Amino acid sequence: MGRLGLTGMLLYRDGQFLQVLEGPDEVVRARYEVIAADVRHRDVHKLMESQTTERQFPEWTMGFRAMTDAVVEDIPGYQDFFGARAARLGATQKASRARLLLEWFRHHSFATATATATS
Repeated sequence: MGRLGLTGMLLYRDGQFLQVLEGPDEVVRARYEVIAADVRHRDVHKLMESQTTERQFPEWTMGFRAMTDAVVEDIPGYQDFFGARAARLGATQKASRARLLLEWFRHHSFATATATATS
């Protein structure tokens, strides 16, 4: 767990990010406001917000691991969310694709993705 009590995940591809923040409501909201106000970030959109009784990514902290094209090609939904066609999706469609992608990461570790791509 991070120093603010946050967990979640962060995906990056070609200048685009998908981030999940989990933790106490006031801490999540405050961190989102910091991210949205940061001038280095453009077009920040909240795709979904929900209350849960348990964290979806309790063992994850915000770190960075480079993922090759070979790795992401084997992750269902990755290209659908980050690919060229995704830029033309509406908010509801984008949120739906994000849910599918996050669900995959929730049940698979980065090590699993890397092993799958290199096997």
